[in-house]
Amino acid sequence: IVATLTIRNTRLSFVAVHLEAHEGHEHYAARCSNLSSILGGARVGSKISRLYDASVSSHHCFVCGDLNYRLDVPSPSKSPKIKDSRTTRKSLSNAESKAAHEIRFKDTMRLVRKKKWDTLKEYDELTKALSSGDCLAGFKTPACNFPPTFKVKKGVSGYIYDTHRIPSYTDRILWKSFS
Repeated sequence: IVATLTIRNTRLSFVAVHLEAHEGHEHYAARCSNLSSILGGARVGSKISRLYDASVSSHHCFVCGDLNYRLDVPSPSKSPKIKDSRTTRKSLSNAESKAAHEIRFKDTMRLVRKKKWDTLKEYDELTKALSSGDCLAGFKTPACNFPPTFKVKKGVSGYIYDTHRIPSYTDRILWKSFS
């Protein structure tokens, strides 16, 4: 969904997205590709005049929603099969996959408890995508100096996480401004 408005000769565009879920490199690549397709199709203007890409035709463009980018915390292990979180589940037995997930979950929780926000940022897929140019060139996002909000259990006090998923920052707001 794209909404555009002009206030005192300043054009604002808002693009709402909900990207592919799940962990793993193939899902990361799909999210980056989805964003490219969405922005490529996010056209504003009248059909009589030319239609413009909302991300470049506005003074300020905001992208927000469930972007589903995850924390890609490495899995240190003595097993040569589990080199990092990019090891595919197909190449691991169920027991090895479960063990790798448990290690990643515990390591993530340790960083959250110690409030190591800068370290978590290093493992954030969206931060990686923005810095590498995999998607949303020129967009910025505020720092996440708080615990991840993905998979927090509802109805309980505090940040208690569902252990089946790695806590992450999936709901995000980004912006790009032209001077």
